[in-house]
Amino acid sequence: MSDNWRDRAATSFECEKQPAISSRGMVVSNHPLASSAGAEMLAAGGNAIDARSRHCSR
Repeated sequence: MSDNWRDRAATSFECEKQPAISSRGMVVSNHPLASSAGAEMLAAGGNAIDARSRHCSR
């Protein structure tokens, strides 16, 4: 018996997700307000560290 779950699955599995790509910046969080605060920081000229700091402080 194979240890790979794909071999044991009754159907084939194909991932249709594509990586997210941006040329202007991207902020991801578990809460829309935190994402908005990070995006505002980037729009004001901040960098990823500034956006993360703002995101984590809320």
